[in-house]
Amino acid sequence: MMVDLAAEPITLSEPDSGDEGASPYVTGERISSQLTVVDHIRRGGDLDVYEAYDERRFCPVLVKVPRPERAKEEKVLSRLAREWEILSRLSHPHVVRAYELLSESGRAPVLVLELANGPTLKEILEDRGRLRPASLAALGTHLTSALRYVHSQGFLHLDLKPSNIISDCGIAKLLDFSIARPPGSYSKGIGTDTYRSPEQVLGAPLTEAADVWGLGVVLYEAATDTNPFDTASVDERTRLPLRAPAIRTVRRLPTAVGTMIDACLEPDPRDRPSLEQVSAVLAPLPRMTTETPP
Repeated sequence: MMVDLAAEPITLSEPDSGDEGASPYVTGERISSQLTVVDHIRRGGDLDVYEAYDERRFCPVLVKVPRPERAKEEKVLSRLAREWEILSRLSHPHVVRAYELLSESGRAPVLVLELANGPTLKEILEDRGRLRPASLAALGTHLTSALRYVHSQGFLHLDLKPSNIISDCGIAKLLDFSIARPPGSYSKGIGTDTYRSPEQVLGAPLTEAADVWGLGVVLYEAATDTNPFDTASVDERTRLPLRAPAIRTVRRLPTAVGTMIDACLEPDPRDRPSLEQVSAVLAPLPRMTTETPP
């Protein structure tokens, strides 16, 4: 059954929630008749994420499955079905691939995804610190390519952040489309605190500019190893992000790149550049060096 992507209620992006509730599957357990757990990767508010061996494809895969105590909750099942409906329509080298949504009698549904062999951008920044300018430009070029394609297919990602970007052999890939939606008006607060745009905070109509904001925050953080909208930079009364310090006051960058990142973080979405404009600034820089992108 197709999911009505415009009508489905929003599920907010949720942080990891520790080990409360039923325990995850352990190595060697079966999630389905064709999937055996290799490792438990992460527990979110609704879902567990695993590396599993797929006996149908004869290779490791990434799988998302409802937490055991939430396996029958309609909200959780709709979230998984919605992500499959979106990802099944997308095919792009900088977007993680979805293979299928398994639904077996007596078992929770399982979303089977490509397993990218590399760290997330969050892990890269924690391990190495800020990116060099050429790697930053390569990262931005990969992400703008992905977002331009996603937008051309009628969707907004709405949850760009370092933990949703993974490096697969030097290729940045965009993860987690669980709150992606077509442009339009939705409830207040969709997305992740300190990464969501002012219009996401306010519940104002969302356009492609919301993802431009998310891209700007990611690039700012990748360049400086600092989120410009940490709790000290958010109006606690409204949760609205305050204007970020100009990035070139924090990190030396080419003028055009710094100006572009600052423009992505303009509070008014009409003042932000298009993704095509962002790409035009970033694309030439990686070709000036042999440095491998993150």
